[in-house]
Amino acid sequence: MTNKTVVNENDLKVLKKYVEKHIHLPNTLSEEYIYSNPNLIIIDAVLSKNRNYNSVQKWIKNFEKCYPKINTLIGLIEIIDQETPKEIGRIIGYRDEKRIIEIRQVAVAFVEKKSSASEDDLKSMKKWAEMSDFTDTEDSIFKVNGIGVATFQYLRILLGVNTCKPDVHIKNFILEVLKKEFSEEKAIRAIEKVSNKLGKDTRIVDNAIWKFMRSKDGFDKVDVEDLMYYIDFLDKGKLIQIQKYLEEVISEDRS
Repeated sequence: MTNKTVVNENDLKVLKKYVEKHIHLPNTLSEEYIYSNPNLIIIDAVLSKNRNYNSVQKWIKNFEKCYPKINTLIGLIEIIDQETPKEIGRIIGYRDEKRIIEIRQVAVAFVEKKSSASEDDLKSMKKWAEMSDFTDTEDSIFKVNGIGVATFQYLRILLGVNTCKPDVHIKNFILEVLKKEFSEEKAIRAIEKVSNKLGKDTRIVDNAIWKFMRSKDGFDKVDVEDLMYYIDFLDKGKLIQIQKYLEEVISEDRS
């Protein structure tokens, strides 16, 4: 019987070739992957679900601005209890109080995972990220209503684990390139293996594919960061062509 989670070598070769030809892979991770405040990791992971990431960054900044001293899991739980999920949502500009409740529940789950009350929150969370596996459905993070494999994996990514998040962009990318659907588990295994063959951090490949697929959704969804991403992919000759074109466009009266 064939193991449905095993990715055959030919599929890996096709994916690797496509990435090499069409997708620019930077050498370092974007700044949004690096957090010193454990609460921002949870907020990012939960509020990112089916949302434009520019909006997510705005909500995170609003939380940082309004609650600069809330940098522990217990502090996050207490402020949500004191001000209510609805009020927290109003303050940071996020309407769905169910997601704020979800944030609290994830924080509680991480507190319960600590080996002692004095253990550093971020250290404890990173330990969990390294030791956990998305196939372990008994993990307490999965017991939080609304947390699926994609969010579970995104938490691990934000906590430093070299893996990928099997969201719609990753799955659609595989479908587009290989003309067949992969399960979440198989998609994760595929991107991890392709990244290894490319000699790249899986998180970098995951993010590059996400940007590549997002840019294909429609020009109205492409922002300056996306354009700069593709400019980095061009050689000097093409950059000179673009420079001349931009000079012409800027000189035109487009008012």
